[in-house]
Amino acid sequence: MGTLQFFCPATHQQASTGIETDLDSLRACWRTAVKVNCPHCGQVHKISVRETYLGMALNDAVDRASMLQRPPVG
Repeated sequence: MGTLQFFCPATHQQASTGIETDLDSLRACWRTAVKVNCPHCGQVHKISVRETYLGMALNDAVDRASMLQRPPVG
């Protein structure tokens, strides 16, 4: 399970939709859209589920990238 995240179209900041989901549920609603209250600009955005991502997936990718960029210890 993870929370669907999106980027605010006005501020380009990462925000949560508040929707907890898993990959199977995400596949089932791939062609739908959700309306979310944006904490950054205060507007309601209609976001296609295709434009969202699972926060845990992005965090894992960032963690892996940072590990690859660190110099070896020793």
